[in-house]
Amino acid sequence: MSEERNRLIDQLRLERESFERTISPLSPTQMTQLEIVEHWTVKDILAHLTSWEVELLRWLDSASQGISPDIPGPGDWTPFIEQFNTQAYLENRSRTLDDIVDSFKQVSSRVLDELQALPADSSDPCWSVWRDGRPPWDLFGTYYEHYREHRKQIKHRLEVMDI
Repeated sequence: MSEERNRLIDQLRLERESFERTISPLSPTQMTQLEIVEHWTVKDILAHLTSWEVELLRWLDSASQGISPDIPGPGDWTPFIEQFNTQAYLENRSRTLDDIVDSFKQVSSRVLDELQALPADSSDPCWSVWRDGRPPWDLFGTYYEHYREHRKQIKHRLEVMDI
């Protein structure tokens, strides 16, 4: 099981580094004004990724206290995601780019630390509070896929605009 955890952490690091390389050449103006997907800018995407990682930290914190994380059940994800994304956008849209970038760096580092601290053994009692009483590695894996998804969107938009 530690192999699965370590693979997940390595993949998350790689995808995040790739995401950062994609956005690193952008100016603050490009990050705040260039619409990538619908009305979202790079700044909005950074805030979006950070909001989801904060949610993951909240779930991990609940579990560490022996409380089942309030993760949506099967079939409930789509409305949850839509509501979460809308709320996160509204909460973050007036924040400065510098504030968003600082949060992005701090939260992402904390997520990696928290995932690394998780017990690798699936029989560890800490996993009993999670749905099905087992490590939700597949859920955690969606976080590196999230970086990949938004990196591709940004990269595509930059290519279309020849930036």
